[in-house]
Amino acid sequence: MNGWSGLIRRSFSLSLASLHRHSSSAVYVNEADPSSLALWKSAKPFKQIPGPKCYPVIGALPTFLTRITKERPIGIVSLDWFKEYGSLYKLIIPGMSPALFTTDPDVFKVMVQNEASNKYPLRGFGFEDKLGWVSHKIDVPPFMFFTGGQEWKTLRSAMAKPATPRKVATFSNQLYDAAQELGTHWLSKKSKDFYITDIRDDLQRWGLKCVVWFVFNKDLPVFEEGNQMADDFAKAAVNFNNNIGSMLQALPLYKLYPTAPFKNFKKAVNDMHAIGESMMKSRFKQLQKLAQEGEVLNEERVSLVEHLLIKEKLTKEQALSQACDLLSAGVDASSNTAVFLLHHISKKPELQQALYDEVTSVCGLNGVPDFNDFQRMPLVRNCIKETLRLYPAAPIPRLAQTDMVIHGYKVPKNTSIIFELFLIGRDPKLYPNPEHFNPYRWEGKKEQDGLVTFGSLPFGAGVRMCYGRRLAELELHLLLANICRRFVLSTDQSSSLELSKLLALKSKNPVRLCIKEREHV
Repeated sequence: MNGWSGLIRRSFSLSLASLHRHSSSAVYVNEADPSSLALWKSAKPFKQIPGPKCYPVIGALPTFLTRITKERPIGIVSLDWFKEYGSLYKLIIPGMSPALFTTDPDVFKVMVQNEASNKYPLRGFGFEDKLGWVSHKIDVPPFMFFTGGQEWKTLRSAMAKPATPRKVATFSNQLYDAAQELGTHWLSKKSKDFYITDIRDDLQRWGLKCVVWFVFNKDLPVFEEGNQMADDFAKAAVNFNNNIGSMLQALPLYKLYPTAPFKNFKKAVNDMHAIGESMMKSRFKQLQKLAQEGEVLNEERVSLVEHLLIKEKLTKEQALSQACDLLSAGVDASSNTAVFLLHHISKKPELQQALYDEVTSVCGLNGVPDFNDFQRMPLVRNCIKETLRLYPAAPIPRLAQTDMVIHGYKVPKNTSIIFELFLIGRDPKLYPNPEHFNPYRWEGKKEQDGLVTFGSLPFGAGVRMCYGRRLAELELHLLLANICRRFVLSTDQSSSLELSKLLALKSKNPVRLCIKEREHV
């Protein structure tokens, strides 16, 4: 890595060395618990938490306006501030809830364990009060990702059944075929020296194809030259995700007049809705044709949209918003993870051989892995887990819905607490030699392994865990199994990733890959 990535490496010794400097306590204050009340009474005031200098009324606004720019968004500047202030710092901006940034996984553990007692846990950090507000002002129903309260609960409950591991697994053949098409596409475009110049765009298309199967139960030919629908939706989804970051770091002036971030966000949502509606109409025409021909709908493999419309009785517009929500994540988050995964795998021929041996021992040379097969492929699972440790998609925010004491400081109710997973996953106290891509470090680790588990939760945890987790995991498992069984990958050993971090983590520079078919193919 280079550029600002070098700054991150230099900052680890400061920000992560201070991770365990404080007591790792995080306690919810409960009026029925005298010990928590006593702890609150003796705790230091919130204003004493380190952070950018605060002034009366305007808070840290001067620092916010001068440090956070288009070139250096809050995702990068927050890493600078961890270097300056240690593992815990506060940020107070007028018009936004107070924010507390931390790299302590124990705090996250306490909050997740407490979530079960909250009827409506909230993300905070602008997701509900900023993006939720904006979502209600534009012309479409809000995405579940930005909602709170009963609205969120209703949508999450309606969407729960299709996202279970068993239901997601009914799309295994389709997702495997998407990986197969990606490989075939790469063979058609590789150079004479077998190099793909940049894998990022193709992996976006692969991610879109996978999630369209799940959302609409429809095959979108994303690798066909000139497929305008795929091109348009991929662009709209990336624009949408970029504008989430822009909105979160923007001052709430859009509540007074339509600012540029507001207008860009609205356009991206409307663009996705228009394309999604076209996909929906195409799918229902297909269903009508099947009915006319006397074919029976596969009850086991029901798409998200079909479930929401038929089983849950959501309106077409509501179902479409939730479809676009998941589609945007599939285009961006899953594809970025796949880029990082294949980049590291391509540098390790021994690891590729071990993956090949594992996959072929379970599924042979041509079998499609199913839900149970992956339980017998620990190395495949651990490669994905290791990628997500090093490259979590984004920080995880949570709103403190009661007063808390964290590291001996009073943290008042309605404070947003942001967990910087990127630094937590690279803490040498949790992960020896943390910069090294080593999937074998996860051998013997179990989901119950306490702090290590809470030090690597890229999909979050608790009732607000990422909705698309099971789909994303299956996509990545099937991609890795397919690619390593079919190809030998390599790249320049000196090549590095330059990371971009508006909100989500992605590769800023092109990612080259050398791809050669194995002899048995």
